[in-house]
Amino acid sequence: MSIAEEYDKSRNIPPAPEMQQSSKFFVGIIFNGNDQDLECTLQSVQRQRTPGLALCIHVFYQEDKKLPPVNSDGNSINISFNSRQDFFQKLVGDLTNADVDYCSVINSGEAFFEGAFDSVNRIFRQYDEIDWLTGIQSFRTPSGYNITLGSTAIRRWSDKIYERNLYKNSGRFIAPASTFWRKRIWSTVSPVLHFVAERDFCEDLWVAMFRSYKLYTCKIYLSSSSNYHKINKQNIRQPNSPALLEDGIWGRVKEFFFINNIPYLRVFYRAESGYARVIRFDHNTQAYFLSEY
Repeated sequence: MSIAEEYDKSRNIPPAPEMQQSSKFFVGIIFNGNDQDLECTLQSVQRQRTPGLALCIHVFYQEDKKLPPVNSDGNSINISFNSRQDFFQKLVGDLTNADVDYCSVINSGEAFFEGAFDSVNRIFRQYDEIDWLTGIQSFRTPSGYNITLGSTAIRRWSDKIYERNLYKNSGRFIAPASTFWRKRIWSTVSPVLHFVAERDFCEDLWVAMFRSYKLYTCKIYLSSSSNYHKINKQNIRQPNSPALLEDGIWGRVKEFFFINNIPYLRVFYRAESGYARVIRFDHNTQAYFLSEY
């Protein structure tokens, strides 16, 4: 046994999975009408060249928007829609019928970092209990990448925390291109999925997923975006939501303890919130491990 393997065993870290086992990713891309954004997104998908990974790319575009020629090495299917409801129905149908292992649905203009799919594949194969995960997204500026910094604490989610931030039009959000889920959970998610958001379909997708699965946060940069996400819509959630009723002064104080990593005091908030553990990468062992913070 190597030193690295002994170190992993002492920390209960499973050995890295064999990457020869193939995995297939479904990538749904919603075309926003900007040709350059779509090209950027497609190029980032095509850079995921890890052996054993296959791609199923579906580009959704509105009929009144001319779709530019798509170069995706024959892995892409173009799907037109004539209304938001038509798009929702076709997206759900595609995901239901897709013969894939993992899924991600994003907006054109978002881009995956090279190696992102490899990281996601390794995590899912290493931890069977993880059905849904999200990583870190940066924001591109004309001069390069403008990395959004902050502690991992502000990127951790539970169903109540997510609904509270969504209803209050918070600036905290779950980036689509940094979020992946196993196809196997779709049979549970799709029956309770109700699209009500006019601007961002993912908001309703996340609400449905939170009903049955914990979201694991990765301390890993997975994607970038040219547009800073800003929620700006009518309050569509019920004002008597449990997530809102519990949002009192004491709740905000406990959240402050947690976000600022104040020892001991942060324990109470983590226990109450029901957060899944954080996925981190150990550069010494080249393995992923789970941490409470």
